[in-house]
Amino acid sequence: MAVWTLHHRVPFGQKPHLYFAAFCDQGAVDQLDEGIPFPEGFEIASMDAAHFRSGEAWEKLCAERPELAGKVEASPLAVVMHGTVERHESLDYLRETIDVMASLVEHGASAVFDALTMTWWSGHDWLTLISEGAIFNPFDHVVTLAQPESTGSFWVHTKGLRKFGRPDLAVGGVAEADVAAVKKMLDRFINFQALGGIIEFDRDVSMDGLDATYRPTVPRGSVESAPYFNTFIELKRHP
Repeated sequence: MAVWTLHHRVPFGQKPHLYFAAFCDQGAVDQLDEGIPFPEGFEIASMDAAHFRSGEAWEKLCAERPELAGKVEASPLAVVMHGTVERHESLDYLRETIDVMASLVEHGASAVFDALTMTWWSGHDWLTLISEGAIFNPFDHVVTLAQPESTGSFWVHTKGLRKFGRPDLAVGGVAEADVAAVKKMLDRFINFQALGGIIEFDRDVSMDGLDATYRPTVPRGSVESAPYFNTFIELKRHP
């Protein structure tokens, strides 16, 4: 598989962090190749899979994909792999972690959970991700959500940019008619940050389809704080 290249390599104070879990039995754990590479300093361990069978992400899986939820419920173990990347010259730390999860799937794991995007993958979908992974696609690893606000507008935000050591992105007060255009704007920033770029703060952003400019704020928040469990940049509408 080709090296996943960083195109920008701009220094930034935040470090990439990953957290994945594969759901399986002891047989899959026993067959995991001890020689398979994974990033320096990362930890891998088995735990009771019941730890993941509660909360918003689990409830959503049960409602939307009950067949996959049933497979996860039948898996006694979760093999968790997580860690913070201290130094990196490419995105191979992410590729190597994905490969470890794929090895578990090949030996019987039914599903993979990405804790930073709160996304569940079936074993089949995970292996498809691997087979298509010669060219890095940031949108396999970051999600963009549009959630209704009490005012009738939408809060559009990302999850997953912590994998690249970059802040997540948020835009509040988005009219329903503008959600698609705002998501397109965020796509540009997702791709730029995932490949090593840093957003210039307080610089106007405009693009076709948006009837206003937006200004990114400086990052705020903390990797310990909900809802992002990451720092985040807010893009504020500027008439």
